[in-house]
Amino acid sequence: MPLAQFPGERNWGYDGVLPYAPQSSYGTPEQLKHLIDSAHGHGLAVILDVVYNHFGPDGNYLGQYAQGFFQEDVHTPWGAGIDFNRREVRDFFLDNALMWLLEYRFDGLRLDAVHAIDNPDFLQQLAHRMRQQADIGRHVWLVLENELNQASLLTHDFDAQWNDDFHNVLHVLLTGETDAYYADFAQDPTAKLARCLGEGFIYQGDATRHGHARGEPSGSLPPTAFVAFLQNHDQIGNRALGERLHQLCSPAALKAATTLLLMSPMIPLMFMGDEVNASEPFLFFTDHHGELAEAVREGGAMSLPTSPRSMTPSDANAFPIPMPWRPSSSHARCLPTTNTHSFTATC
Repeated sequence: MPLAQFPGERNWGYDGVLPYAPQSSYGTPEQLKHLIDSAHGHGLAVILDVVYNHFGPDGNYLGQYAQGFFQEDVHTPWGAGIDFNRREVRDFFLDNALMWLLEYRFDGLRLDAVHAIDNPDFLQQLAHRMRQQADIGRHVWLVLENELNQASLLTHDFDAQWNDDFHNVLHVLLTGETDAYYADFAQDPTAKLARCLGEGFIYQGDATRHGHARGEPSGSLPPTAFVAFLQNHDQIGNRALGERLHQLCSPAALKAATTLLLMSPMIPLMFMGDEVNASEPFLFFTDHHGELAEAVREGGAMSLPTSPRSMTPSDANAFPIPMPWRPSSSHARCLPTTNTHSFTATC
């Protein structure tokens, strides 16, 4: 998850305000480099989540001395929109991406919510710049989160996209929940799952419940252009109690879905704790205070009607006990005992 400096001691990372500074409460830049080097020593690649579509609501003073960085006539949930039409603004983020790649030696980036970036040329420019400046023979993994399902971005520039369609339709099938965005997958979910497994995206220009066309044809893309998952930080943390999937469906159904995830030719992503059916909740958390904390709490409560986000704990005692990394007798394994292809883990 994102590492850019944010106010306070803890955060999901999506409230960063200083993109060039790794969060100081986590450690020093040198310690981060050592962590990545150590992972490489064990044959593990490290991909960093970066947020280029907005700055956090607290501690962002860029607009006070560089007003041209933002478009005051473009409004977003975080304030004025970032003006990616300006070369200086694009260079600010392009150089940041190169810093993580070349100085810290991350193996790639996962770009958060690129559908909120209103300049598609910027995304192509970022991909080209990173691949051009990477060492010869070094592959750089570039992964998108993109509600628009723009398959065209996955043909040359980016390696893969988090496939929300895979998660959403399986969540409907496993839990029966059809509120909020799950409503788009409530009608004939089995057929929708079949389309997802065969073609990647479910929505390929089809109309959503709001009547808007979403997506582009994806059937010609390789399966590795899609990162599939049963849950991640968003789907767990945006629930009021932070329940994990095994607490919402039957063990047999979850075992079947996990087998489908791991045996699918798509790239499987496991959220921390999936491998042992961890019961510890993963709650949304920030270190905001006062009116901002209340605003974040109320905003989250509107995200999923049946399972609102109701906590933005500022008290460290409100956090669940960290999950043990070794399975204990209280954890039932959910992974099939068979070998599978390489997968992605998020934490």
